[in-house]
Amino acid sequence: MPTVTGGSDDAGQAVDTRQVVFIVVAILGLVVAALLVPPAGVDGPGSGPGSGPGTSDGAVEDGDGDGGDDGGGDGEPGEWLRWLAEVIDSPPDRPPENDEPRCLVSFEPPPEPGTTVTVTVILEGEPAADVPVRFEGERIGRTNDDGTVSGEVPYVRELTVRVGVESGPDCIVEKSAGARGSLRSPGRHYSDGGARTGDTSAALPVGVAAAQDDNVSVDVDVRGEMRVDVEGDAYPGTDVRVRARIGSRPVPDAEVSVDGDAVGTTDADGTATVTVPDDGRREVDVAVARGEYDATTVVDVLLLGVDLEPRSSLAVVPGADATVVATLGDRPAPGAVVSVAGRERRRTNETGHLDVVLPADPRATVRVETENQTATTSVADRYAVPAAAIVLLATLAVGITARRRGRHSAATAAAAIGGLLAAIVAVLVVDAHYGATARNAVIVAGCVLVGLVALGRR
Repeated sequence: MPTVTGGSDDAGQAVDTRQVVFIVVAILGLVVAALLVPPAGVDGPGSGPGSGPGTSDGAVEDGDGDGGDDGGGDGEPGEWLRWLAEVIDSPPDRPPENDEPRCLVSFEPPPEPGTTVTVTVILEGEPAADVPVRFEGERIGRTNDDGTVSGEVPYVRELTVRVGVESGPDCIVEKSAGARGSLRSPGRHYSDGGARTGDTSAALPVGVAAAQDDNVSVDVDVRGEMRVDVEGDAYPGTDVRVRARIGSRPVPDAEVSVDGDAVGTTDADGTATVTVPDDGRREVDVAVARGEYDATTVVDVLLLGVDLEPRSSLAVVPGADATVVATLGDRPAPGAVVSVAGRERRRTNETGHLDVVLPADPRATVRVETENQTATTSVADRYAVPAAAIVLLATLAVGITARRRGRHSAATAAAAIGGLLAAIVAVLVVDAHYGATARNAVIVAGCVLVGLVALGRR
């Protein structure tokens, strides 16, 4: 049997690749040929068999066998390519000349609350005179011979402007620098940046308006934020000046309130005088509002305060050294006059502090005075609340013990609590009058005494 020697796998792969390339080239050739072949002509004189006798070399005789000019069969090569190029280069359809807007409305400057803007109306390329213009439904006037009218922008976040035009022509509103907003009735968008009526398929940016019921209506966002400043020191019972502004412009006729209570309105300069409450409040909210704009600021009341702090001991103790601290709101009160038990009239330093010696009577008052305020305190006042809390807790503990374990156990608990409190007071007094060494000695002695008592009971 003859032996057949096969080629390598690489050789078979090369043959297959050539076949694929041949097929691709053939397809490309067919596509090019289809583009170059002239289109088939319609039936007519000189086309088709029998159109006339021919010569031996295939030429057609004169007469009915002309076969060319009228039949359309003699197209030029590349006609399809030229037709494709013409389609690509042809300009897009443009709206007819008579599609241009008849009405143009513009604003100068961009609307801001409280400012005066000029509205210009152009019809058929000419200024439109005697056209009514409204802001938020209020007529600001009619346009003059130049097609302009001016009006004050109300205090709204979104200004609705209506322009009355005859016959309701299509209009666009010119977009001023910085103007923003949205249409109340959107129209179709055109290449000139405007809109026309009759198409509500797309929402458009501000500057575009549609004529409806002989009125052009557009909503424009009004720029600006209100700011409130308080001038002067807010001492209780004194007057301060409140100033309201939007940008650099004052806000007149705005309502002013303190902690929600109306107290007046701003004048033409955007200011108002407000009396600071004298009822112990440490801060108040001052608010100003006009239209859709408002602002609030928190004012710290410069309420005079006084406190006692220990100088070198653990606690403030009657008869010991202490420091008087005077404050106005959250800041020091320098130069305040301090008197202790009606004596030693001295002034606080730049930090509002003054070192004093407290009287032995815990009820003796420490008085601090400024030009228009007075504040007092005492050792008893300082410890009144903590002492009341301790007594309440001790009473509750004794009561619970009596209910659960009887009166004898309750008496024991009361004695223990009383002894503990007495020991704490003794330690604090010794510390304030005799220093840390004596305090530590008392603590050690107390611990030894408690230990001996415990051992004796065993």
